[in-house]
Amino acid sequence: MSKFDISLTVPRAYGYARVSHEKSLKKGDSLPSQEQRIKNYFDNYLAISEDTEVIWGGCKTESKNISAYRVMFESRPAGRELMSVLRPGDHLIVDKVDRIWRSLEDFIMLVKILREKQIHIHIVEFLGMPIRNDTKMGEFVLRLFVMISELDSQIKSERIKDAIGVVRRKGRRSTCHAPLGCKMVKRTETRNGKPKVVSYLEWSVSERTIMKEIVRLLDEERMRWHDAGPHIEKFIAKVEQREPRSTNDPGYIHALKPNGLWRRYYSYETAYAYLGIRTPAEIPTRDKLLEAARQSRRIRTDRHLKISKKRSQIQKLDPEYILSFKG
Repeated sequence: MSKFDISLTVPRAYGYARVSHEKSLKKGDSLPSQEQRIKNYFDNYLAISEDTEVIWGGCKTESKNISAYRVMFESRPAGRELMSVLRPGDHLIVDKVDRIWRSLEDFIMLVKILREKQIHIHIVEFLGMPIRNDTKMGEFVLRLFVMISELDSQIKSERIKDAIGVVRRKGRRSTCHAPLGCKMVKRTETRNGKPKVVSYLEWSVSERTIMKEIVRLLDEERMRWHDAGPHIEKFIAKVEQREPRSTNDPGYIHALKPNGLWRRYYSYETAYAYLGIRTPAEIPTRDKLLEAARQSRRIRTDRHLKISKKRSQIQKLDPEYILSFKG
């Protein structure tokens, strides 16, 4: 049989590697480390010999950091690629269970598909111990490890949220970027007898002034964005001590777009007012801020419609009746 014929008939073994954050790149779970362990497993247990006939198909790795807890296997780039090349009788090798699954829901869906395709799963961490995903006991063992991985992810998520809450209550920066209306201030503190630079959040007086003026023009003056644009630009130019840009300037056009800076200023300021936020330490996550902005917008829209309805009703009344009304 020729080499070409063997490649078509002999099952292949594919590896899968993934990291969820940058820190893993410098530790033992880095992509090169996973690939090496997967290849060593193949050489020791699945390489072509007298007992087995399996050839190496390569290792598929996720090019970007991706969370197995939030993203299903088939929704990951390398996962989709693997599912397209796996054939009945092939083998899938992963370094650890949590490299492929951190969600029980994802595990149940994928194991069912792999069982139908007759794909064999190998876990390097099990040191060659056979775990057959096509048997009840094998699936139970895998399910148990996935449940542990999922619980570990949930615990880590809770710890991160608690840590972020503590940092926010101290007024320190807990994200990569300061929210709109805030600025990052670095202070040197002594911790464990050593000086350390710590980042804190404070209100940006200039940004908050601009944000409040935008809200005033749109809500109190009832101006539309197109009409309020020149007024906003003049006010910002005055605060920043520069010349106003023309309405044809690319920066002006971009700032006035639906996802531009001025509209984000408006959304954040209305959210701060709706939530009653007084200090940067009270600022919630971006998703909660945007939801608060939407709720505030609905309330203002309903109030405006009620006022407009009353005004239209009053305009329909006879002027003599209005003047004679004493109630």
